[in-house]
Amino acid sequence: MDTAKPQTFSKHLLKLFSFFFAVTLWFYVLNSEPLEVEKTLPLEYLLPESIAISNNYPLEVTVKMKGSRTFMRNLFSAKEKVFIDLKNARLKPNTSMEHTISDHDIPAPFGVQVLSVEPKTIELEFQKTTTRRVRVVPNLVGEVSRDLKLINTRIEPSSVKLTGPTKAMKKIKQISTVPIDLTTLTKSGILKVNLGDIDQRIKVAEDVSFSFSFEISPRKANITLKNIPIRFLTTARRYSSKHRFVSMDVLVSEDEESNLKLKNLSVVADIPDGTDGTAEVPLRANLPEGVFLMKIHPETIKVFVKP
Repeated sequence: MDTAKPQTFSKHLLKLFSFFFAVTLWFYVLNSEPLEVEKTLPLEYLLPESIAISNNYPLEVTVKMKGSRTFMRNLFSAKEKVFIDLKNARLKPNTSMEHTISDHDIPAPFGVQVLSVEPKTIELEFQKTTTRRVRVVPNLVGEVSRDLKLINTRIEPSSVKLTGPTKAMKKIKQISTVPIDLTTLTKSGILKVNLGDIDQRIKVAEDVSFSFSFEISPRKANITLKNIPIRFLTTARRYSSKHRFVSMDVLVSEDEESNLKLKNLSVVADIPDGTDGTAEVPLRANLPEGVFLMKIHPETIKVFVKP
C-alpha cells in the first residue's frame, strides 16, 4: 500500500494550520498591545434651574487614556461627554466653588485606563438665572449689485428667549445672525439662517429656527415690453374690460436680453370671487428668472362683471 500521498497531505495540512495559527496569534498580540491616546471630550454642566455659571468656564477636557487596540478602536467611534452634575449641590447665587474631575467621571470603555485629565480642577462662580426675550437682527455683509437695491429685510421670528447669569444677561440688548452675504443675492427670497456666536454663559432657551426674508428691486428699467395680453382669472362667466393689453418696464441683463420671449411672461388680472358690477383689479406679472419688474402700465384696470 502506497502511504506517501497521505503523509504528504498531512504535512501540507499541518503547515496550513500553523500558518493560520501564526496569523491569529499576530493579530492577538497586535490588538493586545497597550496603546496610549489623547481625546478631547466636551463638558456638559448640569445645574439647578435657578442657578447659572457666571464666569468663563472650560467647555472641554483633554483625557489621556491607555488600553488595548481593540478597546481603543471603540473609543473613537463613541460621541461621549463628560457630565459635571451639580443638580443636587446646595448652590447659592454670588458664591463660588472648586470642582475636581475624577477618573470615574470620564466615560471610558471597558478595558481602558484613564491616565490624566486636563484641566483636572475647575473654578466655578454662580449667579441667579435670568430668562428673557431679545431682538434678533440680521448680520448683513457686502452689498447687492449696483443694478439692484435692497428694499426690505425681515427675520422671523424677530426675537428669541435666552437664559443665563443675571449680570451677563443685562449686557445683551440684541443678538445677531450668522453673516449673510448680500453679494450672492440677486432676487427676492427667503433663507434659513442660524444665530451667530454668543457668550458661552448664555443659552438659547427654546427650540426655534430662523428665516431671513428680503426684497430686491432693480434700480432702473432698460426695456419696455409692449402689447402684452392680460390673462383674466375669474369664476364669473361674463365679464368685460376696456383693457386687453398692457406694457411693462423691466430690467434684464445683457446676457438674458437676447433670450427674452413674450411667451415666457404674462400679466394676470385676478378678479375676486363674488365681484358684481365694476371693480378695480390690480395687475401682477409672472416673469422668468433674471427679469425684474419695474412697473406695469397701467397697474390696475377696471373690470365689469355681469351678474
